[in-house]
Amino acid sequence: MRISFLHSIVLFLGYSAVLNALALPPTGPQDVARQIETLDEHGTPGVLEVRSPRVRGGGRPPRSRPARPTTKPVPTSKPTPTKPAQTSVVNQPISTKRSTSITNLPTSTKSSTSNQPASSKLSTSSNPTLTNSGLTSITNRPTSTKHSSSSSIKSLPFTLPPRPTKAFDVCLLPEVSCLDARSEDSETLFGRSEQPHALEKRARELSDIPLKSGKLKVTPKDYPSSGQLEKGKASKWVETWVDFQSANLADTEAKLFKSKPPLPAGALQKDYVTEHILELQSMSRFIEAVTGTKSTNNPSPIQLSKTVDDTWFTKWWNKDVQAKINTRNPTFTGYENSKDARYQDKSLNDVVFEAFGSSRNVDDFVLCEDGINSFKAKLWLGDDPAAKWNDAATKAAKGLKPSDEYLSPLRTTLAVYSYMELPQITKNLHSSIAKVKTELGNIAHLTSNDLPKDAQGQPADLAALWIEFMDAHLAKFVNKGKTWLDSNIKTGLKQFEAELKIMEGWLKKIPNTPQSALTDKYNAAVKAEQAAQKELTSNEKKRKSAASDLAAEIKKIEAQFINDPNASSKIEAEKKKPGTAYKSAIVQLGSAKTRVTRSQTKVGQATRKILEFDEKNLKKEIANWKAVIAQLNKFEVERKKIKTLKAE
Repeated sequence: MRISFLHSIVLFLGYSAVLNALALPPTGPQDVARQIETLDEHGTPGVLEVRSPRVRGGGRPPRSRPARPTTKPVPTSKPTPTKPAQTSVVNQPISTKRSTSITNLPTSTKSSTSNQPASSKLSTSSNPTLTNSGLTSITNRPTSTKHSSSSSIKSLPFTLPPRPTKAFDVCLLPEVSCLDARSEDSETLFGRSEQPHALEKRARELSDIPLKSGKLKVTPKDYPSSGQLEKGKASKWVETWVDFQSANLADTEAKLFKSKPPLPAGALQKDYVTEHILELQSMSRFIEAVTGTKSTNNPSPIQLSKTVDDTWFTKWWNKDVQAKINTRNPTFTGYENSKDARYQDKSLNDVVFEAFGSSRNVDDFVLCEDGINSFKAKLWLGDDPAAKWNDAATKAAKGLKPSDEYLSPLRTTLAVYSYMELPQITKNLHSSIAKVKTELGNIAHLTSNDLPKDAQGQPADLAALWIEFMDAHLAKFVNKGKTWLDSNIKTGLKQFEAELKIMEGWLKKIPNTPQSALTDKYNAAVKAEQAAQKELTSNEKKRKSAASDLAAEIKKIEAQFINDPNASSKIEAEKKKPGTAYKSAIVQLGSAKTRVTRSQTKVGQATRKILEFDEKNLKKEIANWKAVIAQLNKFEVERKKIKTLKAE
């Protein structure tokens, strides 16, 4: 009876010790196993295994001791009662070094548990069950993902930048070459682009056309620089500027201004270029089309209703016919020859390019925003306005390129056609085309009726073929822009919608991820983002500085020839000189663009990692991506509105 009573006391104390030892807070998957000795209801020693949370930085968990035998041989005789040993209950804070043991349970009913931390009280949902083997299993254990309140790990601060709503200057993009950057150095600036750059092609096309009968030199007339027009050096020019209607990224409309447009807020500068609405290289393309000449720059010339013998051009295009220049009739409206015999028109080439616009014939010129003008020049040649822009969509969707930098070239392309549809611009375009038609109609007078012959040996009307060519060319120009936009908008929608699904998947996973894991990975990503952002800020400043330096060098060159009627050719010759500050500025800007792109990639990668574990900012980014998708759909609506242009 006494033994049974003692067994009851021991059993009671064993349960108490078990409950105290198991009074742990809910933990995550990083818990550390511990073993506590106990006795079963027969007084047989056993081992209770429990788990305590591993605290970071606390060292390794104690090595588990091998379990003692769960049973002992039953004594054949009544054991001699012994004095109970003292109970040692170690109540340390829960850590990886905690090792609680209960040995030689006393017969006394007192138990020392008053020092047990409050946080270690066992949840009422945990039900300890003593098994026959002496091990305790705990059912219905809490699986909360929240980190223990005792954790010292804190989340680092991070603020997701707002989605940009102002347009980006496309001339600062590494994938874009604007007019001021044309030169042989463009290989340094844009060497990773697979396609030849349109502006380099423009310069080569105006040099030689590879006719079967020999190379044909095509030379434009000098025309006023943007600085000369701005400073009123071209007295007959009616001040006309073209720029975006606003700096809003969603605004694709071009607008005509009667004075220099105001500088957008935050912009350091804005560049404008003397714009030939009828691009100079149109004449090169016409001669290639009318002679059926294929070239490296133009492998697929426009097919016309008839072609002519190209020997006529090698004979007459640059022949001196000055004696007949002033007696031709009619001349194009507004034509004026130079009073200086050195600069007077002498050839068919001269009078035709006077019709395109020159230092004396300025009526159709406008000062056009550099980005719009550069994109128009490329599209006019049938080239992509921005290189590899489908790749840019992939980068932007993954956050490796800012959305404003990705969307701005699409906006600028739409603005090109908005610009061309402005009533004044359409009028000027038709005026220039008509002037060229007039001079091509004068060739009978200038060549003494030696007209070009078609394949049947009949005289060909170059003036009529010019209009046929321009109608086909303008249709090709419009189709190129619409096709490029269609491809890039579709790719953009596909990439952004795919990335949106990925981010929405992250949002669902966050509540089921242990908070400790979230915090650790989040903090590591924040540190990486902070370092990359610091680098990016520095490189963006250098890019702005490099762009300002290049603009300053261009202004210096233009200033040298501000009063020179042959400014355009002399400015271009100055730009081609090796080892100049201008050349150095081009290279520096190219390097700065590349460094910014690399830094943007680092920031984007780190930010994406942060968002995987940051529910609040992830929701903001999801909203941003939906806004980009909506903007792409609006661009598609505008694309469908682009109209076909006609020569007359």
